Amino acid sequence: MTADLQRPVRAHPDKELLLQTTDAARRWGVDDAAVCVASLHDVGQFLPDFMADEMLSEGVSIWKASRDYRCSLSGIAGLPAKRRFTASELQDSEVEAFGKNPLTKAKKNLRHPDAQSKRINIHGPSLETFRSAVENAYNAGIGI
Repeated sequence: MTADLQRPVRAHPDKELLLQTTDAARRWGVDDAAVCVASLHDVGQFLPDFMADEMLSEGVSIWKASRDYRCSLSGIAGLPAKRRFTASELQDSEVEAFGKNPLTKAKKNLRHPDAQSKRINIHGPSLETFRSAVENAYNAGIGI
C-alpha cells in the first residue's frame, strides 16, 4: 500500500452497511474472497481524501466504474439472487434455472450477507477487522 493511500479516506455514507455485510458474510461461513465481494459490491466509493475533490468535481461515475469492475471480478450477476432473497415472485422456470446454475452458490454467498445487513441500529465490527479478509484474498491471488 502506498503512503498516499494510507491518508484519511472519505467514505460513502453506507460504511455501516459495508461493516454489517462483512460481518454477515463471515457468519455465513464463506471464504475470504467471497467476504470481500459481498462486502464491497454495494459500496459507492472509497476515495483517499487527496483524490476525492478532484474526482468528484469531474463528474466521473466512480460508483459505476468500481461496481462494474467488482462485478467482472466476481463473475456474478446479482439480480436473480437478489430477487430470490427478497421474496419477489419468480416463475417456476426461473427458480429451476437458478438452482441449476453453477454460480448459484456464489450468488447466494453474495446476496445473503447483503440481505442480512440492511438493519438499523445494528453495528458491525470495525473496518480493521475486514483487513485480514482482504489481505488473505489478495495473497491468494484474487484480484480485488
